[in-house]
Amino acid sequence: SLAFVMGSALVITFPYFQALQRFGLQEKSLLHASCLDLPPLGKKPDLTLVVGAILFGVGWGTCGLCPGPLWVNVGATPSWEILVALVGLIMGIGTWEARQKLLNSKIMATAVEVADVIVVSSMEDGKAQQNEARKETQRASSPAVTVSTTD
Repeated sequence: SLAFVMGSALVITFPYFQALQRFGLQEKSLLHASCLDLPPLGKKPDLTLVVGAILFGVGWGTCGLCPGPLWVNVGATPSWEILVALVGLIMGIGTWEARQKLLNSKIMATAVEVADVIVVSSMEDGKAQQNEARKETQRASSPAVTVSTTD
């Protein structure tokens, strides 16, 4: 059944990825790719992960194929059902790509805004330091005035 396949995949894969992360071997793994980004230990799943997992599971459960065998079935046993599943897979990939581009553009815009704030504040800090240095120089160069009081 699908539950047995999924459960056995998790039992095999989960400890492997945990060991990779715990021992710092992500970059030495045969599975390492620039897009492999394991979350830190103890991090709770976010909404995008949960929704993505649900959509993947629904797609897998509906057609009975995960993405790899789906591509094989396109050539081995072409049918309308396989074609519909393939279109769904491609639409899902396209949606994810569009979302990533949108997020990256927002992240870049935010990064530029943050960089502008940092530059402006560092320039203001520099001006403040120059003013303070000027005041110190003026205090040091002016004659000391002493006031004495006599009773």
